[in-house]
Amino acid sequence: MFDRTGFKKYRDELIFIGLSVLVVFGISLLSR
Repeated sequence: MFDRTGFKKYRDELIFIGLSVLVVFGISLLSR
């Protein structure tokens, strides 16, 4: 019922969100 392609797309979105959060966090740390 739960296909692998949907899981892969969901995982890619999670990785993208995690990377952008890390970038924003790093920039805020550098600018302090």
